[in-house]
Amino acid sequence: MATVISWPRLMNPDMAVEYVGGVSIFDDLVKKKFVKPRVQRKGCTRYDRVELDNALDQWPGFDSD
Repeated sequence: MATVISWPRLMNPDMAVEYVGGVSIFDDLVKKKFVKPRVQRKGCTRYDRVELDNALDQWPGFDSD
């Protein structure tokens, strides 16, 4: 895992996964529609750091489906 000094406002999918704590958490956030890409064009998908923070604040965790 890389050490990130400063997280950018818009993150590519791999960085967004690392930011939220891993693939399982990220996939669950997407599945439960707590987060979606801020930008999604051919070859450019970006997630907003603030939206990721808000999604994590709302996320009930793995126990709630």
